[in-house]
Amino acid sequence: AYMPIYRDGRFMSDDRYTLYPVTETVLSANYLNEIPLENRKYPFTFRSRAYTIYPQDRHLVTFSEAIQLVPEWDFVMATRQSFDSALQNIGPTSLVEHFIVILNELFYAMCTRIEKAAREAFLGIIYVLNTVSKTVDEKSSHHSLLLSYVRYVFVPVKDAKENRQVHNEIVKNWVYFLKRKHPYFEHFNFNWFLLDAITKSMAFSLFEKEKPDESKRKSWFSEEYMGDLKELMKCLFTHAHKTFKSLDPFTSFNIFLKDLFYLMDRGFVFKLIHTIFTALSNNKNDQIFAATVKSKILEALIHFEHYVPLNLPVDVHITSVSSMRDDFRKRHYPASLLVDEIELSLANGPQPNVSRSRTIGLLKSILKKHESETKHDKPRRERITAIYFPFIVSVIENHKEIKSAENDWLLCFFFILKNCSRRLLCEWWRQEPQRRQVDFLSILSHSLKVFATDSYRTEICCVIMELMIDFTMEEREELQQPENPVLPKMFELIQQLLRKESYEILSMVYSPFLRFIVHVFSKTLFVLPDTSSCEAINVEILRHCNEPDNRLRNLASSMFFLLLQKNLKEAGNIHRMLVQSTVAISRLVGEHRLQEYALLNMSLESIKNFARQNVSEAHSALIEDLLNQIFALLRYNSQISENVFDPEMVADIYHKISLSYFNSPNLRVTWLNNLSGYHETKNNFEEAALCKINIAVLVVLYLERNNHQLPINKASFKCVSPAIMEEPGLPEDCELDESLFKSNNIWRIQGLLEMVKEATVLMVKATMYEIALELYSILTLLYKSTRNYTELSNFLTDYLSTSKLLIESNKKGRLFPQFYRVRFFGMLLKDLDMDGKEFIYKKEARVNLSVMQQQLKDIYSQKVGLENLEIIPNTEVDTSKLQPNKIYIQIASVRQFSSMNDTSRDSPFHQYFNANEFIFESAHTAGKGPQQSETSQQQKKKSIFRCELSFPYIKNRLQIIEKSEVILTPIENAIELLEERIMKLRQELNAAEPRVNVLQQLLQGSIVPMVNEGPIRICEIFLANQNQYPEVHIQALKRVLQQFSRDCAFALTLNKSIITPEYMEFHNMLNDRYKIMRQKIMEFTE
Repeated sequence: AYMPIYRDGRFMSDDRYTLYPVTETVLSANYLNEIPLENRKYPFTFRSRAYTIYPQDRHLVTFSEAIQLVPEWDFVMATRQSFDSALQNIGPTSLVEHFIVILNELFYAMCTRIEKAAREAFLGIIYVLNTVSKTVDEKSSHHSLLLSYVRYVFVPVKDAKENRQVHNEIVKNWVYFLKRKHPYFEHFNFNWFLLDAITKSMAFSLFEKEKPDESKRKSWFSEEYMGDLKELMKCLFTHAHKTFKSLDPFTSFNIFLKDLFYLMDRGFVFKLIHTIFTALSNNKNDQIFAATVKSKILEALIHFEHYVPLNLPVDVHITSVSSMRDDFRKRHYPASLLVDEIELSLANGPQPNVSRSRTIGLLKSILKKHESETKHDKPRRERITAIYFPFIVSVIENHKEIKSAENDWLLCFFFILKNCSRRLLCEWWRQEPQRRQVDFLSILSHSLKVFATDSYRTEICCVIMELMIDFTMEEREELQQPENPVLPKMFELIQQLLRKESYEILSMVYSPFLRFIVHVFSKTLFVLPDTSSCEAINVEILRHCNEPDNRLRNLASSMFFLLLQKNLKEAGNIHRMLVQSTVAISRLVGEHRLQEYALLNMSLESIKNFARQNVSEAHSALIEDLLNQIFALLRYNSQISENVFDPEMVADIYHKISLSYFNSPNLRVTWLNNLSGYHETKNNFEEAALCKINIAVLVVLYLERNNHQLPINKASFKCVSPAIMEEPGLPEDCELDESLFKSNNIWRIQGLLEMVKEATVLMVKATMYEIALELYSILTLLYKSTRNYTELSNFLTDYLSTSKLLIESNKKGRLFPQFYRVRFFGMLLKDLDMDGKEFIYKKEARVNLSVMQQQLKDIYSQKVGLENLEIIPNTEVDTSKLQPNKIYIQIASVRQFSSMNDTSRDSPFHQYFNANEFIFESAHTAGKGPQQSETSQQQKKKSIFRCELSFPYIKNRLQIIEKSEVILTPIENAIELLEERIMKLRQELNAAEPRVNVLQQLLQGSIVPMVNEGPIRICEIFLANQNQYPEVHIQALKRVLQQFSRDCAFALTLNKSIITPEYMEFHNMLNDRYKIMRQKIMEFTE
């Protein structure tokens, strides 16, 4: 039997075949074309397995023939249809088995056929890549079969013309189809394959024969090719976020670009990167995508082995901050690109934190690498660091935006400051305006907070001190000019450095840094008007004089003595140090940073002894006077510490200290601020606000004295607190050092505004909305006079919102403070000057009598023990019978006293405001008999207490200076009872929005009394027997009863107009009872 292996241009395929035997022993010449007909009943069946160079897939055969046999010039015309169908009809398995041969043929055709055929071949390559990927599924973005091919099998076409090499053709055709949005490139994931092929082809073209001439690097590739490559980058990245589902197709561009630095002109590679970054930056739709791709490219760039030389780290000079970035981009493009990208991540506003963290992480990474490179000497390290200098400016411009990865930002910031040349820093510093210099110092200040406990803190402190020394040497004269804002900021930094707890850091701060600063700025500290700098360092130095570490105390004591000497040398006296050291101690006491001060006393004594031995007698005496004033202030502090359990006593001491500095207004203001802060800690917001108002009044007096035209004066604050008017003002002009006022911003219009604003906020917290509205009115006048209409509009808005709060709180029934009369007895109170003294205490509305009693027990039991404290009744006290080792306290609830004729007190607030008289009422019976409950016999004792000042005030305890008592007869008691009821009714009648519940309770208590005697009973007792009582009382009672009846009628009418239907039955009952009551009153009074 026989069959043809090759027939009709086809080789036999692996299949099952059936043959029929023949009987002839000699076959004809054409036997392979003849079909045997004999013995068909004896078929012979077999399966073939041929080993041959011919493919089994006939479509693959068609493709191979089309590629190889058709001449170049008619390739497309003759085989366009067969080529397309053949390639796409090849089975996936067959294509994978033969993809190496197919790709080789396609690459060859792309580089040797005419342009249209080359495009078809390029599309064929893309088709093969996609098919192999889909057929052999792998999770990796770099398919192992394709990766192996491009690395180990792919060889650029050798007989291609110079301008038809693989890299030329791939780039040109890739651009062609991208521009036409060919479907093959939708979600195409094999950029890496084409880029690797391009790189390999470029390398072969350069190095196949001999090493190319480096001096001719710019001409290694044609202008046409470089233009196509640039266009390819633009096409790929302009709409990349739409074309690709993920970032995977772009993961190889960083490697590709890095490889190009070896193969092409590096300037051109920078242009390519610029093209990519520009295209990505213009993409506003997916900033995360753009930032991620750029960071990948930057990562490859900074880890390129020749990264530093690429940046040309030569000495640079800064002649202008505005042109600095452009200058650095021209000289140090890679580093500038990184800095620009970091700045862009900040400028984008809602940029995700991860993008910002990634870009700053790249900078941190390369800086860390530079730091670890020990091969660089100091000059070279300075030049390398300088390439990142624009980052310093970026941080200053965007410091408010730095939130995520803040530590990394600041570490990079300080690395550059530490390692770049001092010359460069000083050149830059000279070019910056003062505002930016202040911003720079603010960043240094913030860094001290961020790294307060970090291992970097010592190094950062050292860098800051070195910088301030450099800048001081650079602009010594400029810094000391009046109104220069930079020097105060520097002293703030110095104060922060002095607040560090580490002796290692503080020893460097004190010497030599602070000694240098004191030497350079001695005139600023001791002669110029601004005293804030002197105060700032005195606070911390005196605090260190009280530290347990003996080494630190010695440093601080020496520095304090140096300040005294410098003050004496510059001014011929130590007046500045006298005032500022006192202010410093006052602040430390007021801020509770000086609890125990035995060590401070020791330090001051050592300074006194040293002065006696080392300076003249006259100068030593001056120093002793200064120290004695500090000792006196410490004694005040001792009193505060001893009475810390008694908040009212502490407030009294604070106030007493402030008044003791009448001739030192700055110190007085300091202690009023201390008192305000203390009140805030106790939630006494109203008193805290009035301390601010007291300061504001002093500022107004000072501004008036200096001929400032203000729309307000001291009297303007009477509506806030009449008692403030009684506080002493300023000393006479001749007694004041004008420089003390100029040194403190509080004595300016802005200081006045700040005080009033702070007071307003505190008044709102205290729910004293009426007073807050008065303060808003004052602020409105001030802002109108300064033409600050922006702030004026803001405060008018606040005025409106506070008015609404007032209305709402009155609807709900606002609660006002409670008042208590407290009297003290006991020999143990002699040292506090309180034995026999009486006070009115103002307390929150929630503090009832039992709570008040417990508070006083808690306070004074800490002084003498609970067993030696006794609360006694409100009766006359025989002091001779009191035990000397005990404290006795009388407590009584009192209310504000006002006569019925005082129409100004027609609301709860106005009853409270400006109250300086308080009343305590108790039942009274003449003689020693039992108290009578019958109205006809019931007398009342009224004890009226008058205080030295009125509430509200800067203290919530006022001493009683006068007491009077009135005994009311039964008829007078009845008249007053009715008057009180009339006053309460009128409060609701006059209210803008009456309270239904309160009104109905008043009506019920007036018309249907359940506890006290009602008006009918009063008529029956006193008017039925008129001849038993004085005529004047009878007539007064009649008038009051008639007025009571009229007011009840008005109240009923009001009640009917505001109640809902479910209350109508109750109203009708009240109305019926009122008619009966009115009839009886008319019978007795007409």
